Amino acid sequence: MTTVSRQKLIGIRGETIAVEYLKKSCYKILHRNLRISSLEIDIITAKNELVIFFEVKTRHSQATPTLDSLVTPRQLSNLTRGMHSYCRKNSLSIENVHLDLIIVSVLGCSANLTHYKNII
Repeated sequence: MTTVSRQKLIGIRGETIAVEYLKKSCYKILHRNLRISSLEIDIITAKNELVIFFEVKTRHSQATPTLDSLVTPRQLSNLTRGMHSYCRKNSLSIENVHLDLIIVSVLGCSANLTHYKNII
């Protein structure tokens, strides 16, 4: 039997909260935790003729960290590579693709969500 770490459980909870938010905001969920080579995209959605890739960061605090402290240049590079690979594989124009960031701050039973659109 595999033991799931506390950090992993917090991340799963954050992604679930993000998916619920996206569905309520009329995004169509295309993929969750999609592996592209050695890269992983948390959530891929469609809305208004756009394909939007989401990186979800879950924090165990109500303090909202800065964007730069959450997504490193290396992570942005990996996400961009993943987006390009997905577009090539699915014959999509990169002009119709965005990368968004969702931060879920969890404290006890409550959660606060912040959505940053088109971060690159």
